[in-house]
Amino acid sequence: MNRLRKWTKGALRVLLYASLSMFRPDPVLAETAGGAATTGRENITFIMGADTGDKLPFYAPAEDYYRYDPRADTGYLETGSRSLQAVRDRLQSPPGNGLPWGVINLVTHSSTTGIAVPVVEDGARTEAASLEKALAEGALNPLPDTLVDAQTEIHIQGCGIGQRQDILNLLSRLFGGDDPQRPVVRAPIHLVFYESAWAQGKLARTDRYIVRDWALIFPRNQVPPKGAVVEKFRHRYPDADIDWRLAFMNTAPVDMKNIFYEEIPLSFSVLLPRKMALRYSVRELVKIPEIKDHVASMGYTPADFQWRIERDITAEHGNSRIVGEAVLIKAYSGILETETGQYSRLRPDMSDESYFAASSPGS
Repeated sequence: MNRLRKWTKGALRVLLYASLSMFRPDPVLAETAGGAATTGRENITFIMGADTGDKLPFYAPAEDYYRYDPRADTGYLETGSRSLQAVRDRLQSPPGNGLPWGVINLVTHSSTTGIAVPVVEDGARTEAASLEKALAEGALNPLPDTLVDAQTEIHIQGCGIGQRQDILNLLSRLFGGDDPQRPVVRAPIHLVFYESAWAQGKLARTDRYIVRDWALIFPRNQVPPKGAVVEKFRHRYPDADIDWRLAFMNTAPVDMKNIFYEEIPLSFSVLLPRKMALRYSVRELVKIPEIKDHVASMGYTPADFQWRIERDITAEHGNSRIVGEAVLIKAYSGILETETGQYSRLRPDMSDESYFAASSPGS
């Protein structure tokens, strides 16, 4: 195994594909920024991606929401930035009123592992490791207090990223340095869904919903029948006030007044030297620390995947790969408004800890 680790060190390539098609990052309303961040200051929103055939698009309705809903309008709307470096470069152009920026919305896909856009152009995806590396190497110079300060709020509009306090803290340092006046970074701990509807060339509706989700994972080709899946959800989430049978009758939302589910294929691949694939079994290969650690960072274990080895037989010294495949089954439901017990579109303040998390001062 030591020799196995030696072969993998420096040569390991970990690739993850998850077609999370239903719910994507959350927009933040200027009106919900909270406190002094919006008082007399100019705000800006970055739409940091484009839809690529998702079952339910995210970026297009999010842009509609920020562009046309007066309660969400931040004054400036940027659609071309595709990295944190590009955001930083744009923010170097000071607001016209001479004050630091107020609310900075970053609308981008994300998950509990990180943010879809890279830190620097053509660099690694924004995760804890890439942020720490960028800070250690001084890849981006922090913005001065004249542009962002402790009253500036950066709102990361991505699903679940608010569950990662460490990433929020690192982002605060990336944009503001170790200065006590660095900006606060806020992000949702739940999912958010955007929708917009056009009729005869006019926008008929644009809206957002806060969304809860529940999930179970099964190795590929080992997904039980739907009735058994319903029972497994009921057993796994006994306190959820959900009609699981109803949830698994719907594969798409109508207006978020129903619950529904989707099946998401996951594929996890590791490139290996050919000799390794020939010499070691799948059972031995999945014990490689890099594989175990990366799978664990997603909240799973190697046992959650069905593994196979793909050997390159076309080249004498070609690489092979070990592939782990699974099916993630997720159920979704709009959050109930506690006062009425009815499904309702919520506009919680960004400081509401039931829905959002914030970076820690001094971290």
